[in-house]
Amino acid sequence: MATSGFARKERIEQEHCGKSIRCTRCKGLMVLEPGVDALTSTGPAAMLLQRCVQCGEVIDQVILMNRRSQLGNDLSRTHQG
Repeated sequence: MATSGFARKERIEQEHCGKSIRCTRCKGLMVLEPGVDALTSTGPAAMLLQRCVQCGEVIDQVILMNRRSQLGNDLSRTHQG
């Protein structure tokens, strides 16, 4: 049975409605949404992203990996003597 993107989004939000996630930028409410693969533009990817309804901040797995690697680089620079 095929479902529309809207129905899928509604189901995802219902599953996570008990878990209030706050934005690290503005402390607004983060909602989970289906992600879209920007490289192939073939449709929804098999991942969820978080979007702040207040400031628009978007966080997905790629953004998190890049931030972690950048944080690691920043920490290694501070420990060089």
